[in-house]
Amino acid sequence: MTPSALDGAHGKNTSKADKMIDDNKGLLLRVVSYKALSAIWHGEDSSSALSRIGREEKLDQQDLGLAWMITMTILRNRDLLDCAINSKLDRDKIDPIVRDILRIGAVQILMLDRVPDFAAVSTSVDICREIGVPKAAGLVNAVLRKLCDISEHDIPLPKDKRQKMAAQFSHPAWLIGKWAEREGYEFASALAAANNVEAPMICRVNIRKKTPRQVLSFLLGQGVEARQIPNFPEYLKIEAPGH
Repeated sequence: MTPSALDGAHGKNTSKADKMIDDNKGLLLRVVSYKALSAIWHGEDSSSALSRIGREEKLDQQDLGLAWMITMTILRNRDLLDCAINSKLDRDKIDPIVRDILRIGAVQILMLDRVPDFAAVSTSVDICREIGVPKAAGLVNAVLRKLCDISEHDIPLPKDKRQKMAAQFSHPAWLIGKWAEREGYEFASALAAANNVEAPMICRVNIRKKTPRQVLSFLLGQGVEARQIPNFPEYLKIEAPGH
């Protein structure tokens, strides 16, 4: 598999969680994402952070889905997003708080479908005011507006092959180098791309209460695309959420 065959590895996510939402709720969900990122950088597990903050903000599961998607897509593509952001900055360093706000805006502009660019820009500017860094609003607005003019595939990357691949797939350069030394860059590219694929949702049925077939039938009736996993009948793989 060649790197060109993997261009879709970071491709725009079209999940139903990524939907049009009103301005107030849209801001809240992005603030939740910001708070989750801050907690993760301080050592909290991503799942724990998102679940905890979602409960604190009284979000339902559908609303939490967008905050979850934004946060997890940033974690999988942090270095690539930073390359995009850095290419539009007129300074070498920015406050980590501001960088996280820029990442939240950039990931929506470059990698998430159905979030209009203007909404990604405006809500990111609103985050600055909401969390107490209003002076950063001008910078955030300017950088994100510039990012609206490019696509993910236009992001400037380092010229060195190892560094370029490390940025493209947001993996440590030393790890890319190890893989490339053992199996070549084509293998390293394929492995890094596969490592960035979102993990599937797997559910284990409590057979003391329901049979796997009963649960599967219920899910299908709710519009959820699901199937049993061969050789593991108690487990169901959720292919796509319901309505």
